[in-house]
Amino acid sequence: MVGYDRFAPGHDRSAAGGETRIFRSAHFEDSRYVPLLKHADVLWEQLQRETGHELRRLTGCLLMGRTEHHQMATVLQSIAEHDLDHEVLDAESLANASRSTASRTATRPCSTAAPASSARS
Repeated sequence: MVGYDRFAPGHDRSAAGGETRIFRSAHFEDSRYVPLLKHADVLWEQLQRETGHELRRLTGCLLMGRTEHHQMATVLQSIAEHDLDHEVLDAESLANASRSTASRTATRPCSTAAPASSARS
């Protein structure tokens, strides 16, 4: 696959602008993306090994929302369906985790948080 961008790398003309990009394994749009993303992950790792260059750095992500919300339910279904590494945290656990990891970088591919019982508006 080849991707083209109208503007030079690092531009500020879109939501995907800047020097970084998101590589998510869990999607709320459709869980059928996950096998494609897993395959892309393997190819990125292979390209990094072949070139000897770090082309991406997985830093983790945090998705927050009520578990009964359609998008969160779809993400959780996608995670379960494809056995993706994740954690589900309530508000107290999230607060504790953020205090204990404030000085270090996250290494998990994706985390979800805040079930309905602890979500705040």
